[in-house]
Amino acid sequence: SPVVASDGYTYERDTIKSYLDDCKNTNTRATSQQTHTELGSILIPNHSLKKLVDLLKSYKPPSSEQPAKNGVVGGAVAAQDQSRGAGQDQKNALHPCVRVYGFCNYKENCTYAQYPYDACLSHLKGKCRFGSQCHELHVEMKSRPDDHRQQRK
Repeated sequence: SPVVASDGYTYERDTIKSYLDDCKNTNTRATSQQTHTELGSILIPNHSLKKLVDLLKSYKPPSSEQPAKNGVVGGAVAAQDQSRGAGQDQKNALHPCVRVYGFCNYKENCTYAQYPYDACLSHLKGKCRFGSQCHELHVEMKSRPDDHRQQRK
């Protein structure tokens, strides 16, 4: 399981523990390969990373996807809904917020929950600065959350 060492970096518990034990047994200083500083013996569990890894392990990508047109997937919402299946629990579905932030406070009520996991969250928010050079999937929103506020004014 992942742990955070005194250098602030995450390591696999067995590996870093073995390294620290070897250094202790040979009377050598345990040194971080990341920061080149001495490592302490305290290891703190990285629960967030463990949760994210477990979530990603359980993720099953959709079996079919509509072809992209000019880098934008048309009808991605419908394609995703079809690929999920009628009886699948959408509460645990992964979406861009989970990929970017590791969690989503809004779960199935999130504005972005209806979009594919690999969709560019910045593009959905209208803020992607990479345009056609972006390595993430650009999916068009039917309407942006801001559009509703602007229409009321």
